[in-house]
Amino acid sequence: MKIKITQASSFVIYRGTIGIVLYTPENSLKVNFFTGRDHREVNRKSIGSPSMEKLEDELYVNDELRSLAEENELIEISFQDTTTFLKYAISYN
Repeated sequence: MKIKITQASSFVIYRGTIGIVLYTPENSLKVNFFTGRDHREVNRKSIGSPSMEKLEDELYVNDELRSLAEENELIEISFQDTTTFLKYAISYN
């Protein structure tokens, strides 16, 4: 599985947990923070940006967050067929 993050700015970190901000007006002091498992309304000043490395790691291990991100078109997931890849690789030998 390969994950391409298309909307990195929607991902945030709150108290060490990576999640997504959705359905929140731009100028709102509170944001809707979703982890895939639950929802919280948190102060905008208490969220930060996760590193891309931590974000990618979390998306690979957190099925619920990955599913929520895909449903909201924040990521694209692709699966490479092993047989097709091997045929492609062999064609260059």
